[in-house]
Amino acid sequence: MRLALLSMIIPLVAAGQELQVLLPDTTLNARSPSEAETALAGYLSAQARHGILGGTLRINKVSLEGAYNELLKYEYLSDIVPLAAPDTLLAYDAAGRSHAQLMPFLERSDPPLNGWLYSHGEPVYQITGKRYFALPGMTTAGYGVLYQLRDRSISSTQLSLAYDQAARGGGRVVGRIDLDLPNIMGTLRRLELHYLHLKSSEQTVELKYAEPKLPELQLGGSVGFKQEVRDSLYLARQWSLELTSLPGGPWQLALGVGGKSLWPGTGGEVLGLQAYRQQSISLAVARRKYDSPLNPAAGGGLEFHLAGGVLTGEDLEPGALLARGDLLLEAVLGLRPGSPKAWVWAQSLETSWLMAYRYQPQWSDYDRFGGSRSLRGYREEQFAAGRGAVLRSEIRRLTGEASRLYLFIDGGLLDGYAPQLGYGAGMLLKIGPNLLKIDLAWTGDDTAGGGKLHVSLLNWM
Repeated sequence: MRLALLSMIIPLVAAGQELQVLLPDTTLNARSPSEAETALAGYLSAQARHGILGGTLRINKVSLEGAYNELLKYEYLSDIVPLAAPDTLLAYDAAGRSHAQLMPFLERSDPPLNGWLYSHGEPVYQITGKRYFALPGMTTAGYGVLYQLRDRSISSTQLSLAYDQAARGGGRVVGRIDLDLPNIMGTLRRLELHYLHLKSSEQTVELKYAEPKLPELQLGGSVGFKQEVRDSLYLARQWSLELTSLPGGPWQLALGVGGKSLWPGTGGEVLGLQAYRQQSISLAVARRKYDSPLNPAAGGGLEFHLAGGVLTGEDLEPGALLARGDLLLEAVLGLRPGSPKAWVWAQSLETSWLMAYRYQPQWSDYDRFGGSRSLRGYREEQFAAGRGAVLRSEIRRLTGEASRLYLFIDGGLLDGYAPQLGYGAGMLLKIGPNLLKIDLAWTGDDTAGGGKLHVSLLNWM
């Protein structure tokens, strides 16, 4: 902000004259040039606090009035000129707490009013207020942006259960526990823990921790670990280290290195599974943008991951390579544009594939399909395939901020299997601080009473 030509008018003020400054929307009276300058600076600062940055006042007309020319009048016009990015940022939440650690990410992404600050591909803070300000007494610097934030991250524990009635020796309950802490103590850090229990000898545990910004680098980072135990068939362990893009917008990029070790068990040796070690590099791209993180009526998402590298082992050819790709596409669209978004269509497509050189992918390398997060109507991880695609379609009736009813159809094309089809109905209910999700699904081979029941309980912390 600046006062154009003010220095040119001050020497014209004679002793005993009064000053009157006419602005586009107000009139200021002053007894001295310094008082007039202070008043003009205050006027521009008030404009800045209301979101008008870059105000410039220029003289349009100068006149003398009164019988003795005792009144000197200056008429100003106001122009708005572009300014550089703000040099000061402040951010407060609804409780009035300052969040200084968010400043680098807010400055970089500059989210609009009602927009989001994303971290690791997930929306965390919603911008509920955004206004510009100027520091008192500063006319050429000290301006900035004040953000009002609402923490919309959901730290949660989710328990998912399903009854596997086709298991050998009778039915059994299989389950999954997911711990998700997307914004630990308001720092944009993320911690995830996933545990799948098929039976006591078949379990998968996965842990991932992500840091939003590494010291001295304009990058974030993450570390991950995964272990699979499949009865007497094999034990597999994986680790990963990634450099990630900084939090800001809905896009998330990551480059990393990793490793995997596979040890066949007695049952795996009978099947001919080969032990190996792998050193790999990886690329990941993700984007998620929805109007609501819990129960969206519009939005979409993309996740792509590619990892591969050299295999080494006693029975492997030199230079053996194995790579894996995964792609997930999601979309949620309102069915009646221009009307309340009560009815929506949700669509997702998930694919995975293996690529190998001088190596024949084996059963332990395959992806798993079936269950509440894949092909509903089938048992958890019922299918193993080197290539596969699952298409999930839902017609939803939104009944609240965190509740809905829906009908669904899931279809799968898996390498080595006939086409798979599951269909059914489900609901998402808010019960106090919890979300209850229930799916009842059938396949074409099921009787009316032979469907699969999937139940998930999400607890907000």
